Amino acid sequence: MYVFSSSVNKDRNLEKSLNLSKHENLKIISLHFDPFNIYTISKIFQNSVYFVNELKFRKGSLKNFFFISLCKIYLRRYRCDIYHFGYSGIAAFYLPVIYSLSGRIVVSCRGTAENVKPLSETGRISKLRTLFEEADKIHCVSASMVDTIQQYNAPVSKIFINRPAVDIKFFLRKGDYLPSKTIRILSVGRLVFQKGFMIGLLAMQELDRMFCNFEWIIMGDGPEDEELFFNIHLLGLEDKIKPAGKKTKDEVLEGYETADIFFLPSVSEGIANVVIEAMAMELPVVSSSCGGLKELITDGANGLLCNNYDYKAMAKALYDLSTNFEKRKALGKAARKTVEKDFSLERYIDVFEQHYYELLN
Repeated sequence: MYVFSSSVNKDRNLEKSLNLSKHENLKIISLHFDPFNIYTISKIFQNSVYFVNELKFRKGSLKNFFFISLCKIYLRRYRCDIYHFGYSGIAAFYLPVIYSLSGRIVVSCRGTAENVKPLSETGRISKLRTLFEEADKIHCVSASMVDTIQQYNAPVSKIFINRPAVDIKFFLRKGDYLPSKTIRILSVGRLVFQKGFMIGLLAMQELDRMFCNFEWIIMGDGPEDEELFFNIHLLGLEDKIKPAGKKTKDEVLEGYETADIFFLPSVSEGIANVVIEAMAMELPVVSSSCGGLKELITDGANGLLCNNYDYKAMAKALYDLSTNFEKRKALGKAARKTVEKDFSLERYIDVFEQHYYELLN
């Protein structure tokens, strides 16, 4: 198995934390090309006839031309029966490469690339339509995502649903879920508008009027950190809201262990992995109902759902759980059972294997 990476890994502990050395059949191939690297230059000279021929049909910048051409050379060298692009946005970028691949193409649709980018990026819809024509199978993380991509002419015959999953042995509560004097509300996610943190701030302002004994911990970083910090200050919520920055996987796990409630105010999602993780940790969840969240949470049974942007309903749900320990505990127990039944890694892997074998046969 080959994993092609277009970026350089700067985390020295990543290989160790993922235990990559135990996977003997796994090889990671970098598609990050330094134009001044002697190996890159040698590849260009070795394939000079190819580059001259391709140059006739060049579109866009010379830098992009060389990058795409080098990608084609590498992918011809490491021939695969199936190429699975984990995000449709990545696949759209690599469309010129996809045309030259001899193996079958699988594309995953997970959220932002299908919900947001078609509205903000000129030409994205056209790229998605072309991509879905070229793909042999299209993976969607939810039934809601199926509805979304059918707007872009994705053929129903190519689509299959495989909802996200987590390692339920890793995301396993170590201690009992106990009452707290101060209710710790946790959110985990990139500081981008899709995650709805501005909606969350308004919900916290409402909650503070009803119930003062809480704190909201936000784990994550991103381009909208200044906006978040400014609005926390503007609303006078510095003593209630604690931005914690980017955390490691183990630190996030500890956050789940010590939290009382998990909160997801997102405005756009496929299905949020962090919600599945929190549910596996027996945390009661208050979430917006965007995207495929309704396929994960049954309101009142294993969590609480609120309409998108309805910060008053979110505040009410948070107040309800903050003042009712037994309800929090019961929802957390039910949440864990949901993940064990329908969102385990074993099921997730089985579904992908089934569709890979269908392509190979």
